[in-house]
Amino acid sequence: MPDRIEKHIELADAEILQEFKRISRFFDVRLRTTPAPYFPGPEHRLSEKKLIAALQGQANAAAQSVYLHIPFCDGRCLFCDLYSFNVPVKHRAMMEDYVQILAREINAWGRLLTRSSGRTTTIHFGGGSPMFLSHGQIEHLLTAVDKIFPISADTEIAVEITSSQLTDDNIKFFNRMNIRRIHVGVQTLSDPIRKIIGRREPADTVRQKVKMLTAGKFITSVDMLYGLPLQSMELFLSDLDQCIEWGVDGFALYELNLSPRMRRLMAENQRLETDKVQNYFMLLAGNKKLNRAGYGNVFFTHYGNQRDHNLYATYPIRGEDGPAFGTIADGQHGRCFFRHKKYKPYQQSVLQGGLGIDYGYVEDDHRRGIRLFEDQLMSTHINSTVLQSMTDQFGVAFSGMWDFWLYAGLVEKAEQGGGYVLTGSGCYLLANMLAQVRRLQT
Repeated sequence: MPDRIEKHIELADAEILQEFKRISRFFDVRLRTTPAPYFPGPEHRLSEKKLIAALQGQANAAAQSVYLHIPFCDGRCLFCDLYSFNVPVKHRAMMEDYVQILAREINAWGRLLTRSSGRTTTIHFGGGSPMFLSHGQIEHLLTAVDKIFPISADTEIAVEITSSQLTDDNIKFFNRMNIRRIHVGVQTLSDPIRKIIGRREPADTVRQKVKMLTAGKFITSVDMLYGLPLQSMELFLSDLDQCIEWGVDGFALYELNLSPRMRRLMAENQRLETDKVQNYFMLLAGNKKLNRAGYGNVFFTHYGNQRDHNLYATYPIRGEDGPAFGTIADGQHGRCFFRHKKYKPYQQSVLQGGLGIDYGYVEDDHRRGIRLFEDQLMSTHINSTVLQSMTDQFGVAFSGMWDFWLYAGLVEKAEQGGGYVLTGSGCYLLANMLAQVRRLQT
């Protein structure tokens, strides 16, 4: 075992070490992957034309959570493997073209569905960097959404943002547009590591800006990465401590996914290599610290206080629809689930009168039972009613799998409220659990 991992294990407390030894009997944490949304194989996927026909027969839910994907930024960070594009100033016209096409897709949904009478719980701008758009473009998109999915004073409008975009001008815009949840990509507060991964602002500047947000009325959550080059357990936990001290409302903890550029950098400089075992220990320690500080799991990657419930990520638990718009966005309406095309094919499809959908499927009763269980796993809370439903549907195939999860330490009884919860190991190895659940469909 590498020296740095031996040192890391020495830093872990006895409880985490015990959990590691238990889970290592059944899983190799170094093989952990990121959970992916379910879609059937190509032979079972519906084309856009067939999916539109199915959508026309769907009833609206009582509520919906809306997602808009903005795939632009002003520079790709070294760690980034998201579907986004660096747009130079001379090409800013392409953003206006995209905004007009995105609004056109939203309008097309309006003609398909008629105006919803349900409430809109949240509107989430993701990316990329949504605030790379102008204020007028953001407002134009909100107006388009409001025509189909009515926005009220209670609708939580959320924006993903980098610290460099936390300007006075943007803060004034957020207040004017009632944008209340700001999700800041902090990643790390170590200046040497920030330099390696391409973050532009020093940690002191990030600190000042996040503290400014938390002092206001904004629900403030932060992205924090673990598994970064040169990142130790002490540095990671210190970052969490500082954000807790600032009054941050929510934390999204993400393991570093190795982009091609990051892989090349590590190949050129071995001291920057990371280890999955170390990442596992970091996640468990972070999970434990945040839970003890009063941040409960609201999603397998997200921890929130009483103000931050990560409303977009948890819409399935509330039984809401999840209409999504824009290139590569995944969405849901009723029993129809769909994924959009990549950038250029998406735009061509919408310009030709389509919805920009690449493929999708209509959920049957068999899949629906499994999906409701998957949704609860991802929310980290599993109630007894859903457990009984899965046992009734799949018998010993499910009960045997569930008993194994309990024995391995992936789930445990909830201390309050009944039911079960994912452990730290369950949060880290959720992709393995979902793969086992999905085998029940065959």
